[in-house]
Amino acid sequence: AALLWPDASESRARQSLRQALVDLRRSLNGRSAQVLLDGKTGVGLDARRVEVDAERFERLAAGDPADAAEASALYRGDFLEGLAKQPEPFEEWLLLERERLRALAVDTRGRVLAWAVDRGDTNDAILEAQRLLSIEPTEEPRIVSGSEAKIQSGASASPFSLNTGALRILSSTGAMFFVVT
Repeated sequence: AALLWPDASESRARQSLRQALVDLRRSLNGRSAQVLLDGKTGVGLDARRVEVDAERFERLAAGDPADAAEASALYRGDFLEGLAKQPEPFEEWLLLERERLRALAVDTRGRVLAWAVDRGDTNDAILEAQRLLSIEPTEEPRIVSGSEAKIQSGASASPFSLNTGALRILSSTGAMFFVVT
């Protein structure tokens, strides 16, 4: 309770936790007994009955190329994005989790991009290059790999952009220029 309400007294923090659990149980529409595990020292979720998207993402990211591609599609932004600023201990943990999951997403998307390029699947390579750019525009070597896939597909006859102009390929008199902005 102190992690979530560090500025409150111990008894007030526990009361706030009890109220949050009441609200959670109410929102679960009678399924709380199936989902929540109550113990003497804490409360948790029964992982056999609840699917957590972040855990699913991590599991798929560690899998084969098809699983990693599914993980790449599953990652849609920072962990708990949009959550209001929280007390310092929670905010510190949240920042570390966001960084860890973002790094895993960058690695996963880079691997999926490399697999797509290796098998000559230009459409998937372009998609993964766009996804990679959406979270980490500084991944230049992987972005160029995706760009080369776009060129191989014959789409280099006219300028195009990936992810709002972060990368543009321009053709002029047959020469290719990779512009990372």
